[in-house]
Amino acid sequence: AQGVTVEFTAPAVDWLAEHGYQPEYGARPLRRTIQREVDNHLSRLLLDGRVAEGGRVTVDVEDGQLAFRTEDLPIAPEL
Repeated sequence: AQGVTVEFTAPAVDWLAEHGYQPEYGARPLRRTIQREVDNHLSRLLLDGRVAEGGRVTVDVEDGQLAFRTEDLPIAPEL
């Protein structure tokens, strides 16, 4: 939807794995962690117009928390 690309840095993947894994439940809580920490933030970026159609969002870690950087990419003309 919206033609937005989302990229995760290695530290962001590690952060999600660390925060989404619980020994008693395995990786099942990972889905909730992704919804809470990634999906909700991406939705706000889209709704607030902070990422444009065809843009890119890079998810990284800063100060122990996920950080979202947006970049507008030129949309290639249709041929």
